[in-house]
Amino acid sequence: MKKVHLIGIVVLMILALTLSTLAACGDDETKEPTAPATAPTVPATEPTAPVTEPTVPATEPTAPATEPAAGGPTWEYTVTYEDEVTTWSKAVVGEEIIDGVGCYKVETTFDVEPFRYAAPTGTPIKLLEMTEFFSKDTLDQKQNAAFSNAMGMIDLTSTQTYKNFSGDHGQPYTFGDKYTYDNAVDLIPDTLAPPYVDTNELEVIAVEDVTVPAGTFRCYKVATTRIGTVDGTGEIGQLLGHEWWAADYTLLAPVKIVRIANWQAEETMVLESYDPLPEMNADIPDLTGEAEPTAEPETWTYNVTGEETVEGVDTYVTEVSFSTVPLRVSPDGRNLRFESFKQWNSKTTYDQVRTDLTLSYELAPDSWLEDLLSITTVTYTGDHGIPLSVGQAWTSENFGTLEPKIASDKVTNQAYEVVGMEEITVPMGTYNCYRIEITRSADGAQVRTEWWSEGDEFMAPLKATEYNYMEPEVKEMVSYSADQWVYQIAIGL
Repeated sequence: MKKVHLIGIVVLMILALTLSTLAACGDDETKEPTAPATAPTVPATEPTAPVTEPTVPATEPTAPATEPAAGGPTWEYTVTYEDEVTTWSKAVVGEEIIDGVGCYKVETTFDVEPFRYAAPTGTPIKLLEMTEFFSKDTLDQKQNAAFSNAMGMIDLTSTQTYKNFSGDHGQPYTFGDKYTYDNAVDLIPDTLAPPYVDTNELEVIAVEDVTVPAGTFRCYKVATTRIGTVDGTGEIGQLLGHEWWAADYTLLAPVKIVRIANWQAEETMVLESYDPLPEMNADIPDLTGEAEPTAEPETWTYNVTGEETVEGVDTYVTEVSFSTVPLRVSPDGRNLRFESFKQWNSKTTYDQVRTDLTLSYELAPDSWLEDLLSITTVTYTGDHGIPLSVGQAWTSENFGTLEPKIASDKVTNQAYEVVGMEEITVPMGTYNCYRIEITRSADGAQVRTEWWSEGDEFMAPLKATEYNYMEPEVKEMVSYSADQWVYQIAIGL
């Protein structure tokens, strides 16, 4: 069932990361720039030689510069990849409207066409051309187009568009800023691989001084991490790289970039020159220590591995792998450690027909009963499963048994009701969903809440909250394909 993208998906992932920035920001309606200029000025006369060592002036900074006109600033990076050192020259060459936003058009030329080996396959890539578009109001990158050659025989154009930003995003940065955005990638020719969308998280983790050939700058250090994907193949939770954006000057580009995930080796870009260098900003942040990295979330990956008939129902068989060993506390205070999980879902209604959970159960401090298999089979009564409608209700009988049999078999009856529609946002995106409340028939205790997409396009809920442990367990979908989907797990509401 799984799609095979041949070499195209590898090439697509690589070209998706050939940006001059990892910290694409996007829409312009949220952050308003403060006193610092939103962009540098283009002088009426010929620009003088670049300032190579900016320092804090003895006098008070002057008023912020106005926005540049087309044909504005130019800058250069020295780029190092293994033993290769190249110069990348960038220039504002005009203005265009991208998704309704006025943007500066920036073109990149290379002194020597950079040559790379894609990670993880080692596919050879030669970079040929690059064009970027930055918002005139917030300096956010809105779009990027990169032209490359793969294996010396395939000419490729990768276009990336940035959208669906969350929270208080964009510049001017402040320490602690954190938000997500989608990076939609299209490849020409598209016969090699289909479009995909990665969801990335950007976090400003420090304020520090950085020295590059262009001078010493007070910078915001920015980390970018992939946290989700739709039809992509990139690793969830992977750190993509770091950027250092000047806080003391308003520049169209980072002072330094380190790309970690693009190639088989790191790529480092340092600012060689920036002309004209704008006037210093009035407000310069204090230095900070680097923020403690946020712990990677627990993720569960569901893989469809086959089809079987269970209790007379045709089902898909799904096996689950964990990014880290899940630890839970039972309602009676016992520690639980999950080892494996397998489920069988109806091919027509997507209801669970059977689940097998292998776990370890704490009998006493430092004493565990290991390899305990909990088997649950479920039969339903009434109009159950998809397609859903508001007001729909049904019941189930859940028969549970343990191997080894350390306790008697148990039958639990549950009630299901579609209580309404809600718009929810999960790492994979925003969806209109049916909300299902599941309760225990005997006493009305809440068992689980599920949110299923209105379009019935997914064979699993987009979000689920479990109440079977000492603290609620929240699952939110990060990515989905027909034979694999991934949930991000959080404990507590």
